[in-house]
Amino acid sequence: MTFRERRDFPAWRFFALGAIGSAVGFGFVAGTLVSAAPLFAISPSRIAQLVSLHGHVQLYGFVLALTIGVAYWFLPRLWGRSQRGVPWLVGMFLFNGLLLRVFGSILDRPRLALVGGGLEFVAFVQAGWDLTRSVVQAPLASKARDPALVVGVIVAAVALPMGLAADLCAMVGICSSGGVVSVLVGFYGAAVPIALAMTGRLFSLYFRTRVPHRRYLAWALMITTVGLWWRVGALVAEWSYGVRFGCALQGAGLVGAIVALRLLEPRQVRPAAKRSLWRDPYAWLAALAYTALGADALLLLGMTFRGVLPAPALEWHVVGVGYLMVLITAVGPLLLAGFAGERTGATWPGWVILGSVLMTASLRIGAALAPGEAARWAGAAAGLIGATTVLLFAWHARILSLRRSRRAL
Repeated sequence: MTFRERRDFPAWRFFALGAIGSAVGFGFVAGTLVSAAPLFAISPSRIAQLVSLHGHVQLYGFVLALTIGVAYWFLPRLWGRSQRGVPWLVGMFLFNGLLLRVFGSILDRPRLALVGGGLEFVAFVQAGWDLTRSVVQAPLASKARDPALVVGVIVAAVALPMGLAADLCAMVGICSSGGVVSVLVGFYGAAVPIALAMTGRLFSLYFRTRVPHRRYLAWALMITTVGLWWRVGALVAEWSYGVRFGCALQGAGLVGAIVALRLLEPRQVRPAAKRSLWRDPYAWLAALAYTALGADALLLLGMTFRGVLPAPALEWHVVGVGYLMVLITAVGPLLLAGFAGERTGATWPGWVILGSVLMTASLRIGAALAPGEAARWAGAAAGLIGATTVLLFAWHARILSLRRSRRAL
């Protein structure tokens, strides 16, 4: 690809298109098929396989792929450094690995699926290395001003390859809990820390929140990360009390992060502000996202006192759909349109996204809360509405725009 072509098609758009394609092309499809399995006479073994692939593609192929693409573009510009790393190579390995993983599993070709998992692992190792280098080479003054972002990026850089390593261990039969560990590490080790750190950078700009307590946020991220790895170690060792203690640390860290972000305090008054937050669909989406994260923190803390772990489907969909997907639709149209050098445009698509993503989250979390015939229909409907929501988001955030980007890679 020539330099001019790279300017017209920057790496963030490549990752974003791959993430949208992964979610719509397979992630939501697999989730819908799982919910509607009785209609298609799908065998229990195939259902278990689709459940695993659905979670893996939505987490690593959609949420984390989009996160990495944004990080490759955002961090160098934030810290005044030129682009480092090999984002195109990472993207090629990641999305080709996902394809091989999916087709190998569906066609019952375990070696092909294992090769795909290996390519994904290589991609995330390189992505973790690139993120680490971006932090190490950033100016000390910039890092001192935002320690939470530094912590979030380093934590994610370590978690990305570790999550894939756990997944590979599950694929070859070394660790029976590797699949669960992979999901936990992907969510709480990579996606959530970066989301919290980016919230600290962007919410005061977009939604007029108070400037966060960045040092407190950094400590909260470290506490929830310690809780995650304690929980993972206890899970592998089958130590139930250790799992509960890890969940308590995670929940406490998430509560501390929400407090440090100052999301519950009155918003800043800006006379020149053109938008009323009450009439801003993205502000409502942001509020819904952190309501879901607060609910997840209460779930984690509740595990400590009740001693009963909730169904993984409930916890993972509260985080994955209720928090991360809603947060992406809240910030994405504002952030990615800026990357493309365009305006966000009319707000009516934002209101449509708000309604559809709220339906998706409600149906999917409701299906996890009340399993049964109605839950299967709710899950299937959530998959169809979710895929439509992601396509609308991609159009509104200018991911599908055919205009040439005004900014160089």
